[in-house]
Amino acid sequence: MRKLRLDKTSNRDFGFDVLMANPPFAGDIKETRILAKYELARSVSLDKIAKVDPKDPNIVDSRNRVPSFPEALHASHEVIYRMADGTYRKVKIKHQNTVGRDILFIERNLNFLKPGGRMAVVLPQGRFNNASDKDLREYLAAHCRILAVVGLHGNVFKPHTGTKTSVLFVQKWNDDPAAGPLCPMKEDYPIFFATMREPSKDNSGDKIYRQDADGSPLLDEHGHLIVKHDLFNHDGKTDDGIAEAFTEFAKKEGLSFFR
Repeated sequence: MRKLRLDKTSNRDFGFDVLMANPPFAGDIKETRILAKYELARSVSLDKIAKVDPKDPNIVDSRNRVPSFPEALHASHEVIYRMADGTYRKVKIKHQNTVGRDILFIERNLNFLKPGGRMAVVLPQGRFNNASDKDLREYLAAHCRILAVVGLHGNVFKPHTGTKTSVLFVQKWNDDPAAGPLCPMKEDYPIFFATMREPSKDNSGDKIYRQDADGSPLLDEHGHLIVKHDLFNHDGKTDDGIAEAFTEFAKKEGLSFFR
């Protein structure tokens, strides 16, 4: 771990190539000493200001686009945004009192990745849909390329939880010519989306296994039962699945890890 620190005196940023995580969803973090370390533990608002000199050099024209959460979070305290409704506003930053565990895991995991590094993380489906999580999505887009979102079946984590989840795949932006542009910054790019259709488990949380043509259990090359899912081709004994479709997508897009 010490060898992978980007700053040898700090345990904040590391140089991981690949990181996979299934963070706990339940519960919030409330300790202020922990929350103070995270950008995602803050909220931003654009507060209206009354008197503004239209010639002020700190005015930024935002009539066509409202600043994103990361932009507002890192904006100078002198910046004044001119909005589409003709008002002028300044950023106000507040520290949140409670933040979901999985949200903090995302930021911490991104700090573990080196530029160009990749992450796969399981998240509640709501993080991709809820209007209240817009800041999180903008934070992700600012720090990494969103490669894929794969929706998992609702039975996957039963009997422990029935929460609908998705796996998020990202690659951290990297424009360093010395290191090689593993993931050069782009404003617009395609994202791979897929949904798991085979449940892999029944409603009680028991695994569902594939059967051979004669009705006997289908075994892999190690003699293990094969779970009924459509995530990938298992030893050539099942059909191609989501993983194979993503491989084709990655090659077509020229992603660094499938060139």
